[in-house]
Amino acid sequence: MSDLQSLSPSIESDLSTFVDRQVSLTDILQGYQPLNSEDDTPFFLQTVFKYLPADGQFNLIEDLSRCQNDQELRQHAESLDTGLLRPMLSTGGKTPAITPSPCLELEESIDHLNT
Repeated sequence: MSDLQSLSPSIESDLSTFVDRQVSLTDILQGYQPLNSEDDTPFFLQTVFKYLPADGQFNLIEDLSRCQNDQELRQHAESLDTGLLRPMLSTGGKTPAITPSPCLELEESIDHLNT
């Protein structure tokens, strides 16, 4: 068994970190002024944030924190929509078929040779 000191330090789940991120998102979006009645940027960003894993939430907060104005927030939201989400949906919502591993075919060939 390996020495405990050689193990990586454990990462503790910290609810306060999650709350801080959520508060940060709220703070970032609080002063947002919609461009028009169809501008759903804050709702879109909150929805994206909700479904991201913790690391993704952290990265989104960092990215949004760098936005200097509402236009940059809109551009970032548009980038997420057109550069990430729409390409994921372009397959019609279907999960691609699993491609068999070439290693399995090799293993079957070896088994066939051994018989």
